[in-house]
Amino acid sequence: MRITDSQVHLWAPQTPERVWSAPSVAPRPSHLVSELIAQMDATGVDRAVLVPPSFEGYRNDYCLSAVQDYPGRFAVMGRLRLDAPGTKALQTWKEQPGMLGLRITAFRKADAEALADLAWLWQGMAAADLPAMLFAPGQYQAIAALAKANPQVKFTLDHLCLPTTAQDDELDPLIDQVCQLAGYENIAVKASCLANNVTDSFPFPSLHDRIHKVMDAYGLERVFWGSDLSRSRISYRESLALFTEQLPFLGDSELEWVLDRGISTWLGWS
Repeated sequence: MRITDSQVHLWAPQTPERVWSAPSVAPRPSHLVSELIAQMDATGVDRAVLVPPSFEGYRNDYCLSAVQDYPGRFAVMGRLRLDAPGTKALQTWKEQPGMLGLRITAFRKADAEALADLAWLWQGMAAADLPAMLFAPGQYQAIAALAKANPQVKFTLDHLCLPTTAQDDELDPLIDQVCQLAGYENIAVKASCLANNVTDSFPFPSLHDRIHKVMDAYGLERVFWGSDLSRSRISYRESLALFTEQLPFLGDSELEWVLDRGISTWLGWS
């Protein structure tokens, strides 16, 4: 069974020629492609979707170079400046080898609501068949409005769009809202980095029923496993084993979808 990780951040060290926009946010000095390949091979992960981190600004070059250096192992959901129309960039976005779509973040309510006003962005993405990975933690009403207004754009909600500070019992009303969004057929979710939102240890029993609830709402085709390795508090092996060994409702055919077929089909990564 092929295994595809739906989210990993990669970045090169900061230098005078490569200045980060928000260095205080970086969890470590670098996360290099050579390190990631070694971790993937040791864990049995075949492919990964690379997401350039926000603290590097709008650079996609390091992730795109990984696609060239390791053919077949990586694809990229890149970052684009949203403060000025970039329609021309959207038209040629997929001409960058390995580029599949855009990653968009909106940490504040006002930012998430403002996304609805970017008509040039959503029209351009629809025209160019570009999917979006969206991290707008807790902003479920804004996400619903966005999905309803742009039915031709596929949205993947990173980490279920759970706030990074939400813990344990705080998750349940948030997951209820995530599940309510399943009625929008252009929304899928990443079941990624979820161990960061609970305080128990592997095998994370508090997550089992919650993951099951999300999968019942979205179906196999729209729930994707991901590690978010550089931010995760657990090992790569534990992140994967939670799904492959600890969830009895996932047999081999279900795992094929959750670990690879779903994300590959949704993003058009052949």
